[in-house]
Parts: sequence; C-alpha cells; structure tokens
Amino acid sequence: MTITSSQSEPKEGRLHVIFSKSDEQEPRFYSAWPTQDVEPLFSQDLPALTKGQSINFDAATRGFPFASLTDLPALYGAMSCKAFGQYLSRSMVQFFQIN
Repeated sequence: MTITSSQSEPKEGRLHVIFSKSDEQEPRFYSAWPTQDVEPLFSQDLPALTKGQSINFDAATRGFPFASLTDLPALYGAMSCKAFGQYLSRSMVQFFQIN
C-alpha cells in the first residue's frame, strides 16, 4: 500500500489486510472472532504515515488465525505470482487519535 493523499501532518495507525476464499461477501464484515473458518487477517502498526510512503507486508507481518503470511494454506493461494486471483483481499487503515 502507498499513501497517496496529502495530509497536513503524519498520522499513526494500523493497516489490516484480510483474505477471503470467495468474493460473495465483504471479508471485513465476515471476520468475527472467535469462530471457526475465520478469514485470515494480517495487521501492521504504522508509525507517522506521510504522502508517498509505502507499506509492505512480508513473512514478519503477524496475523490471525495464521501467524505469518507464509503460513497461509494452499486453499488461500500460495504467496506467488501465479496465485493472484485465487482469493480476494481487502485492506483497511485504522488511524489512531493521539492527544
């Protein structure tokens, strides 16, 4: 993800990426814990986001119910170029209000 909109000041928050096996339902609304067959969700804290900054998810990014992106089973698609299109992913940024 890359921050493209202008911001008057850096913002802190958390980026969430959710994977789904189908496109029938918005995965952000399906991921309710604790349940079985929960959609995998990975999150990363974002310190002081600024315009043009890129955010990357890799094997160190923590998630649930799988600890790492490398733990996603083949059902969700291996993390390789040929797997894109086998699952739906959504991202969401949650900004923190710091007083």
